[in-house]
Amino acid sequence: MIPLAVVLFILALILILGSQLWLVILAFQRHLLWGLGTLFIPGAALVFIVLAWAESRRAFFLGVAGTILALAGFFLLPREVFKEKIVAQITRQTESLRHAKPGVSSAPELSLDEKLARLRLREQELIARKAALKPGDGPALEAITREIAQYNLELQPVLLALSQRKAGDGLWRDEAVGAAIPKEPAAGRVHGRPFTVETANLENGILSLRQGREFVAEQEWVIFLFLKKGESPANRLFEVKRKAGSSAAHVHLKWREKGSELPKSMIFTDNYTMQLKFGAAENGKVDGEIYVCLPDPEKSYVAGTFRAVLTGN
Repeated sequence: MIPLAVVLFILALILILGSQLWLVILAFQRHLLWGLGTLFIPGAALVFIVLAWAESRRAFFLGVAGTILALAGFFLLPREVFKEKIVAQITRQTESLRHAKPGVSSAPELSLDEKLARLRLREQELIARKAALKPGDGPALEAITREIAQYNLELQPVLLALSQRKAGDGLWRDEAVGAAIPKEPAAGRVHGRPFTVETANLENGILSLRQGREFVAEQEWVIFLFLKKGESPANRLFEVKRKAGSSAAHVHLKWREKGSELPKSMIFTDNYTMQLKFGAAENGKVDGEIYVCLPDPEKSYVAGTFRAVLTGN
């Protein structure tokens, strides 16, 4: 049945192409603009068929005949053909998952507070199940004991990370001005989650440090320097002391919660501290050093070096 289906597909293609060519010729015979419209404007051919039905009906029915032949060829194909394609597609997807790097996920990582909340719910569940154990049920007791041990293994790194966050990971500080900026690539924390600068952009006095390659970043620092028109940030130092009051620079902190496509954000216009240095601009890029510490409960910060792409400056 496959050879017959192929023949029908070829005939269908010839009829459909012939129908389209016929319509274009008829349209040009009517008017130059009609001909150009059928060639370049989607839907113009249908409008021409309706308005010039007496002239175009045979070309239209030729296309209908081609469509019918194509459908007939489709239904003549054996189901095994589609089955093989589906199996091949599933196999490709399975192989891609098998070779994917472990731990790589497009979904944003849970924050420490979210991880702790889930673990606390799990703790309550384990306590309730343990209290409901029947006396002498040794296998059930062994099973829940293993679950409790696993729970403790998962809880310890979360508690350690929380204690480090409260301590500022050793890099968050009350005053960044005057502090030594790390010489490593810029990194830090955003709303309790680890943050690494993957892309940096400086456009019209707005510095963007992003983690994540999607249109909406997983996490992002946006710093508005409010430069004057034509003013360059190259070879300049921007400092903001925490106790200096309202700052000329504003910091926007953005992050995406797990399962959400839209980011959450916090805006800081004062009570934060920043040290931001720019080198000379070269080949559309500028090297920079940054040390920013925010007063949010999670003690968000970013510190280190970066290279930003210059656009519009």
